[in-house]
Amino acid sequence: MNDGNEKASASPRFGVAIWIILNLAAILWIRDEALDLASRDQASSDDGPQLRVVAVSPDDGEIADDADRLTFVFNRELATESELGKPLGWEPFSIEPAPPSVGQWRWVKPAVLEYRLAERLAPANRFEITAGNDFVRWLGAPLRGDREFSFSTSRLEVEDCAIHSQDHLQTKINLRFNHPVQPDVLRKHLVCQAQGAKDKLEWELLTLVLGKSFRVLIKTPSSRGVQLTLPKDFACAAGPLGLQKGFSKVIWLSPAFAATEARAPYWRAAESRISVDLRFNRDLDPVQAVPSVSLTPEVEDLTVSVHRNALRLTGSFDRGNGSYEALVKGDVRSLGGEVLPAGVNYVFNMPKRSPTVTFVHSKGFLSPHGNLSLDLKTAAVGNITLSAQRIYRNNLGNQLRRSWGGFPQKEVASKEFPIERQGNEVTQTILDLRSLLGKPSGVYRLRAEATDARWTADDAFVTVTDLGITTKRSSNGVLAWITSLSKASPVEGASVSVISDRNQLLVQGKSDSHGIVELETPDGHPDGQPWLVTVEKGEDLSYRLLNQRKWHLSDVAQNGRDPAEAYDLFLYPERGVYRPGDVIRLTGILRDPEGSVPPKFPLEVKAWQPDGRKVRSWKVDPMDGGIFHAEFATSEDGQTGPYRFAVGLPGSLQHFGEITTLVEAFEPVRVEAIAKAEKAIFGPDEKHLALLTSRYLFGQPAARLPYLVRGGYHRVPFKSKRFPDYRFKLLDGESTRSTSAAEGATDGDGQAEILLAESRVRHLPGLWEGRFHATVTVPGGRSVSDRFTFRADPLGSH
Repeated sequence: MNDGNEKASASPRFGVAIWIILNLAAILWIRDEALDLASRDQASSDDGPQLRVVAVSPDDGEIADDADRLTFVFNRELATESELGKPLGWEPFSIEPAPPSVGQWRWVKPAVLEYRLAERLAPANRFEITAGNDFVRWLGAPLRGDREFSFSTSRLEVEDCAIHSQDHLQTKINLRFNHPVQPDVLRKHLVCQAQGAKDKLEWELLTLVLGKSFRVLIKTPSSRGVQLTLPKDFACAAGPLGLQKGFSKVIWLSPAFAATEARAPYWRAAESRISVDLRFNRDLDPVQAVPSVSLTPEVEDLTVSVHRNALRLTGSFDRGNGSYEALVKGDVRSLGGEVLPAGVNYVFNMPKRSPTVTFVHSKGFLSPHGNLSLDLKTAAVGNITLSAQRIYRNNLGNQLRRSWGGFPQKEVASKEFPIERQGNEVTQTILDLRSLLGKPSGVYRLRAEATDARWTADDAFVTVTDLGITTKRSSNGVLAWITSLSKASPVEGASVSVISDRNQLLVQGKSDSHGIVELETPDGHPDGQPWLVTVEKGEDLSYRLLNQRKWHLSDVAQNGRDPAEAYDLFLYPERGVYRPGDVIRLTGILRDPEGSVPPKFPLEVKAWQPDGRKVRSWKVDPMDGGIFHAEFATSEDGQTGPYRFAVGLPGSLQHFGEITTLVEAFEPVRVEAIAKAEKAIFGPDEKHLALLTSRYLFGQPAARLPYLVRGGYHRVPFKSKRFPDYRFKLLDGESTRSTSAAEGATDGDGQAEILLAESRVRHLPGLWEGRFHATVTVPGGRSVSDRFTFRADPLGSH
């Protein structure tokens, strides 16, 4: 019993001992950490205050869509002057989600660290920045205070939702976002309903590609309102930050042909002329006389055209403060025949020009002996920085395919050019490449970048060369002819290379004393087909793409004619066709086989009529210069068709040259046709009869001549005396009705009574207008026509 009690009492004592040991270890560990922290704080206090980030740009409340860099400002200087501007060898902060392309960390000031973005940040994203753990290693001090930062790019928004066009069957609505949206996602979440109804409308998405603008086709409801809704957090394709709140808009439909809105461009760059659409809710008649439109303030170079459901105004639109008022001064007719009276008024605002930099020519060749000037258009930017990269033959093919980022090129020059900015107007500046590159020669990629808007830039691919290249492609290879553009002489000893469409070198060679080199590249080469020819001579480099500016003459006889054995003659008439009774005047130019003027000797001219019979031959004597003239008088009642003329020695069957010309009769109008309806308006169950009278112009009836009558019926909108400015029309889809043609022949008095096919409107309501034309044809001669109209009231309602 005692042994058992002793064992039981020993167990608690052992547990207490273990507890004491663990507490002592924890105290010692805390002491070491405290001493280490104190020593590090002491070290920091010896060097200055604790290292902290005092400012970050962009910050949490700033929209970073246009940010081209991230900036971190520390509370003390950390970099030396020699370290400024150089890439960092470590990552001080991590960014989530990571930018699409890796940028560069650099010290721009001793206390300012900058991350220069390689591409724009993706929209609709929230970015989290977290400090790394290498500050002590690289900067000798830990980072205290805030170590996590965040900022956002703009959320998805609906920028516009408006009617495009409408009729009684369907309505088209334009929907535009500020960021690209996937069409499948939009199709899943967009809801269309009639105003005040719970049931959803049938609709179809007409735009099937990723983008910002979409067109929705909806079956027109009986109510006048269509409501479109999107849920909260509906997201775009670029990021998760969707709509901040649900979108809902009611679009009110017009029951008749009416004006809707003026649609100006949402974005404007350096275009000299832009377009504004004055829209209607119906498609317009494309063959109507275009109504005139006046603008306030006036646009001098304004043009007006009909474009689907709009009157399109095109002009400079550079006057005033950007606000314009348009007045349509003529009637506008819809495709269905509805007429909107003159006086429709629109008001719209023209957007200011966005920051723009664009080369007038993005690719081309310049002579090193010329001005070396390049035209640049800018708008809403300050000065620009022009930089140049030299392109070498080994990656020229990649650059020509516009893979700018494929191979990094060495920047050979950079210079800032002043821009004489004039408000919102477009400025055209001439850039002097000689001041940038000195004496350039070769291929360059130029980049013009606005100093105050980094993402506003443009590229140009410029070749400065004195080497002209002419190539001829055959099944066995490429023949190249190299000449000097400044001297117009062959270039000997130029290195010519043929590159394949897979960017592989196929063959090389040197041009001979004539500047010619023939390089064999057979069809079916395993490295691809010839695509690019490059030429190098010293520092000069030029190129030619074999698939551009080529002459393909497979459909043209290329063997030519046989050379003249004795004398060569060029014979031609003064024109290509004559009337019977006209005089055909011929001119001939005679040369010997060497191209020189031969001595004078008599020639014989022969003429054949269209049936092949020779009708005349006569002698002519050449004048000085080997030139002669000959005349042939045709008969007023002679044959019509091709007449052939040949010239040779008198009595010889061999000819130096020949020519063929036409003699054709002109048929004047000999018949008059007059057509009219039997009545001005036909009522219910009445036959629609037309009367046709035809006569010859010398007074006799045009008896027994064939006629053809075509046309159709068009519904006439109702016009009320109480509301003279409005038109009313049935919306049953029956605005026009075509009919079958009526054929026959006039009687002995040149007259005909024609029964029109009115069965297609016989039981339709409304007032209809018949529009027809009758054509009478003289066999072997010309046709004449006459138009006539009438009204029809099939149900007797008018």
